[in-house]
Amino acid sequence: MGNIIYANRQFCDLQEISVSEIIGKNDNDLFPSEQAEKYRLDDLEVMKTGQIRQTIEKHQTTSGKQMEILLL
Repeated sequence: MGNIIYANRQFCDLQEISVSEIIGKNDNDLFPSEQAEKYRLDDLEVMKTGQIRQTIEKHQTTSGKQMEILLL
């Protein structure tokens, strides 16, 4: 998939990373490969169907902190 061109402050706070560290990167730069691949497939499904998905997932920040987040 493409590179990130926008990140909201709340996402950055959850990731414990600054906006400037996210812009220009892609999921493979920010997440473990298995998680990045899942996000890539999710994005492809949304683009294919036009249906927005909403799920709650367990997530690990770059520092290893565990949390549950709502993904749209």
